Amino acid sequence: MSGHNQSLNHHALCMLNTCLTTSCYLDNMYTEAV
Repeated sequence: MSGHNQSLNHHALCMLNTCLTTSCYLDNMYTEAV
C-alpha cells in the first residue's frame, strides 16, 4: 500500500508543479498501467 500512496504523492506533486513534461506524462501513464 505504501507504493500506492507514493504514486498518489507523485501525482499530487506533478499537479502542484504543473508538470507537463513528456517524462512526467509517460510516468503517469506507466503508473496508471500498473
